[in-house]
Parts: sequence; structure tokens; C-alpha cells
Amino acid sequence: PRQMMMAFIDAQREDLGIEPICRELAIAPSSYHEHAARLADPGRRSARARRDDEMRAQIKRVHEASFGLYGTRKVWHQLRREGVVIAKCTVERLMAAMGLAGVRRGKKTITTVSDPKTPCPLDKVNREFRVSRPNALWVVDFTYVHTWAGFVYVAFVIDAYARRIVGWKVSTSATAGFVLDALEQAIHARRPGPDDGLIHHSDRGMEYVEFSQIAVSPIPPALRPFWENAFDLEAHLGSFLGLEAADLQEKLKLGQQQLAELGRRDFRWDQAEQFYRDQVGSAYLLDLAAWHLSSRDYIGDTLRLLADHAQGVVLDFGGGIGTHAIGAALCPDVEQVIFWDLNPIHRQLMKLRAEKLGLTERIWCPDTFPQGISFDTLVCLDVMEHLSDPVGQLRQFHEWLRPEGKLLINWYFFKGFQGEFPFHLDDPQVIERFFQVLQSWFLEVFHPYLITSRCYRKLSASLREDGP
Repeated sequence: PRQMMMAFIDAQREDLGIEPICRELAIAPSSYHEHAARLADPGRRSARARRDDEMRAQIKRVHEASFGLYGTRKVWHQLRREGVVIAKCTVERLMAAMGLAGVRRGKKTITTVSDPKTPCPLDKVNREFRVSRPNALWVVDFTYVHTWAGFVYVAFVIDAYARRIVGWKVSTSATAGFVLDALEQAIHARRPGPDDGLIHHSDRGMEYVEFSQIAVSPIPPALRPFWENAFDLEAHLGSFLGLEAADLQEKLKLGQQQLAELGRRDFRWDQAEQFYRDQVGSAYLLDLAAWHLSSRDYIGDTLRLLADHAQGVVLDFGGGIGTHAIGAALCPDVEQVIFWDLNPIHRQLMKLRAEKLGLTERIWCPDTFPQGISFDTLVCLDVMEHLSDPVGQLRQFHEWLRPEGKLLINWYFFKGFQGEFPFHLDDPQVIERFFQVLQSWFLEVFHPYLITSRCYRKLSASLREDGP
């Protein structure tokens, strides 16, 4: 291409000279001299080139305003609505040159995503798939199938002896729980015994590597839907925000970035409550949803912890997208869940999710915080670092809990290695007082899960050492 040749001459002209290079590249030296003259004097460039520069700026503006969702057709229509006269083919040419593209539905689906940092079981098959009897080797995998309602994932278990499918499962999302369901069906159908020496063989996909961890730590039956589809989170979010699946995926990718930019621009500690109530809008929903969907097994362990300890009346304080309120409402020992969040959009989403899941009688979403209620379980996850006075809030939790009540809590008093959490508290003196009160007013209860969330039992006045 001409541009590449001109760039090459620019880089090598001092060492090799212009004319020898032009001779080898079979172009006229005058062509290069004209190129150099236009670089020195942009006014000598053609009218088309100058207009292309103007249109590039307009195209980039419209594309960025759509959060990268618009393709050539929508960018062209938007420019025409704004009164910009431009041909569709020009938009296509310039967007291709700038490397811009819109979101395409029906993009290629990748079913094997491995994580090289995750320990992987050894290969016990070594490509030898011929066996002499049933229930000696089961080979498993999953794929995706297009249907009238969209595409779905299909997991299957094949007995290598008969080459027969002995277990299968269909799901709209690919998770470790999804492939585990197919295996459970196969076990129920074939009932292999300890003497069979059965080998379960899969690829290195994360769903199968994570499956062994799930098998070690059983999933409470009531909470299994979280591993399947995060309590149908994507469908609920799409319905609530009025977004199609592809648009929602793009917004989920940008959620943390947009929230960080909003925090750097508008967040002030003396107006923190107003910021979360009036300014955050749906940005925090997208940030939380992206985190819960991409870290499903980690969030799943917080739900296991909840299932172990939740009972009676539960307060989900700062409940966000409602994952833990839903999890608590599904626990058999829980009578009622009160979902409280400053952000009215979060409360509206929780009401929609409770209605969609048939939990409106078990989850209450009041518009003002209820007074005079004592709680058996209090859940406060990913909230304390957002408060200007976490110490006072911790004392309030102690007052709200019943004598045998338990507190499930975590914190992250850190603004991030690259400042991605500008609204997180990191004052060393406040943090020190927080831990003094926590260790004086609560007793930690051991749990076996490798997560940052902790469980505490309320200490009575006679047992505690009063903190500052």
C-alpha cells in the first residue's frame, strides 16, 4: 500500500537515500516528494483527505457516545439526524480505517476457556479411549446449539465403551453447575460403584476444572439456580434496563470504568449519601452484575456461608443487585428478608427480581429504613468501604442484632492499585477504630470458605471489651 511505502521511505531515507529506495519499490521519486510536501503543508492535501479528517472526528464522537455499540449503519443514520451530509460508503471506509466496529449479534461462541493459573487434574487417559467394559471411562464436553429462541449450551456425558450419551443438560449459560447436572444425571442412570474405577475425562475448560471444587463443597439445593444463571440476573437486568442481550454485554464490560470515572469526577465524602442515592444511577448495578457473573463460584461461596448461618429475620444492608437477598429468601430457616439500599434504582430492581422469582412475600423492599426491628442475621457485603463513618455503622449493627444474632460482613478499605475505586475509604485512623470496635463488640465464627467475607456473633455487654 502507498502509505506503507511512504512510511518506509521516511524511516530509511537518511541511511539509504530517497531515489535508491524509490527505484527498488518501483515508484517515482516525485510521488514521495509530493507526499513530503503535503506533510509539511497540510493545505496542499486533497479536499477529500481534509474532509476525511473532519468526518473521522464526527464518526469517533458518535461511536463513543454509543459506548461502542453502533456499527456503520447506525453511525451513518445518527450523523444524518444531526445534519451531517456523508455517504454510507464513506462511513464504512473511515470506520474500517480507524478500526471501529459495532457490536454484532450472533458472534462466535467459545466453549473452551482455560485458566493456566488454575490447578488442573492430571490426564489419566493419555488419548487411549478404547475400554473393555461399561463405566470405565466417561468422556464429557459441552457445545452450543442454535434454536428459534436463541442458542443454548448442551453438556453431555458419553460412555466410551458403548459410545452412548448417558447424561445431558441444556442451559442458557455455561457454568460449573451446568456441567455438574449432566454428570449427576449420568450417575443416576448408570449408578457406577467404587469397584468400577470410573474415570471422568474432560478438556481444560474452567467449567470442568471448577467442577471438582463444587463437588467437594456441596451446593445447597435451594441455591443451585445461582450457579446455573445467577438467579436469572442477565434476563432481569435486560428487562429492567430495556436492553437487548448484546447491548447489555457491552455495558457490563464498561461498568467498572464508568463508575470509576463518575467517582473521580463527582464523589465527595461530605456528600457520599447523596452521591449513592441520586447520582450513581444504574452504573453501580452494571459494575456489581459484571463482578457477580464473572466470579460466580466466589460469590457462590458467600451464598454457602449465608446458607450456613442465615435464620429468622434477615437484613440485607446495601443489597445492590439483590443476589444475597434472594439467596437468604431461599434458605429454609429464614422467615423474612428486608432489602435496604440507599439507591432507589437498586430497590426497584430488587422488587422486579422478587416478583420474577415469586419471592415478593419473603423479600420486603421498603422505601425508608424500617425502625424498631431487631434482626437475627445481618448481611453487609461490599458496603463498609463506601461509608464515611463505618465505625458508627458497626455500632448500629450491634444495636440492631438480637442477642444471638450474627453479622456477615466484608470490607475493602483501599482505592485500588490504579485508583479504580476512588469512592473507597482508606483513612488509616478510621480503619484502625473500625477494627478496634469490630474485635471488641463481635466474636468471629469460623467458616471453611476461601473468601474475604466473615461471620461474627454479637457479644453481650458483659462479655465485650468496649472499644473507642
